[in-house]
Amino acid sequence: QNFFDDQSDTILETLRSSGYKVAYRVLNSKYFGVAQSRPRLFIIGVRNDLGLAPSFPTKDLSAPIYTLEDAIGDINNNIKDVEAAMIDPKYEVLKWVDMLKPGESGDKYHPNGSYFSLKRIEWDKPCPTILQSHGRPGFACGAIHPDENRPLTIPELKRVHSLPEDFILTGDFIPIPKALEYFTEGVSEDIKKMK
Repeated sequence: QNFFDDQSDTILETLRSSGYKVAYRVLNSKYFGVAQSRPRLFIIGVRNDLGLAPSFPTKDLSAPIYTLEDAIGDINNNIKDVEAAMIDPKYEVLKWVDMLKPGESGDKYHPNGSYFSLKRIEWDKPCPTILQSHGRPGFACGAIHPDENRPLTIPELKRVHSLPEDFILTGDFIPIPKALEYFTEGVSEDIKKMK
């Protein structure tokens, strides 16, 4: 499968002509211990002079796939966290959120097919990819709580991203790096084994 459209010659050939054996694969964090389905393209290049081939970790089919229930089912949000996550009634998106059943996205109800990235999460599946704009006022995208008409709270987002409970979020946007760190550990461990 070509994930590069018409860029494969540019990206892969540039690396190969620079002296690397190159391979690529899409890996999904849900197969590496994260309760979020987050498919990402990984490109691994190994210098030709090392005599090694690029390799990737394989998903362990016996390992559990963590669901939203596994990640946040035991969280008791405080009122401040829930209020911060609530959608202001002045935004039209709340009308569409109210219609969504678990697993449905907003385009099912919107007359123009808009709001396709607004999705009510299902308890028994991994959370879909959390977007940077998740929960921002008026944005018609994001993961909506399975039972409540709101995006996930900060404690719930931390769990879905595999962040520790005591991790302190700062700034205007929610950082994603810890989930990516866990996700890429499998890749980096596989690379270390190539030595």
